[in-house]
Amino acid sequence: MSRKETAVIECSHCGGSEEMEVWHAIVGADDPDLVVSLLRGEINRTKCTGCGKEIIADVALLYHDANLHFSALYFPFHQVAHPEFKKQFRADGTFAPEGISRDELPDSLSHPHMVFDMNELRRYITFRYSLLPAGKQGDERKEGNA
Repeated sequence: MSRKETAVIECSHCGGSEEMEVWHAIVGADDPDLVVSLLRGEINRTKCTGCGKEIIADVALLYHDANLHFSALYFPFHQVAHPEFKKQFRADGTFAPEGISRDELPDSLSHPHMVFDMNELRRYITFRYSLLPAGKQGDERKEGNA
């Protein structure tokens, strides 16, 4: 299931804050319009009412498509330096969040493609959908311009 929350995000330009919808997980089959928004770069962004500049909620985001058996996981790169972040991984780089057994996860979630740039997440998803045979690509996936 796709997962979001309402959060207050500080504007890095003027120090103001905005309440916005922040997505943490997107399941491709749940909402094709949400996939379009993700691929267009519209997810986790808003405009500051104070200064008019863009505010980006730089939070981890999981994309999962159970039908095509793949997932991709975006982490903001600045998190890499934090010891708590590193605890989510084994020494070989395998994602292993605490409290979740690999046996509990479907195959498509047990080895997510990890990226540290939101543009790369969109490019990877677009690439995976481009591998589908002609006629099998949903309109929502063709519209992404990563």
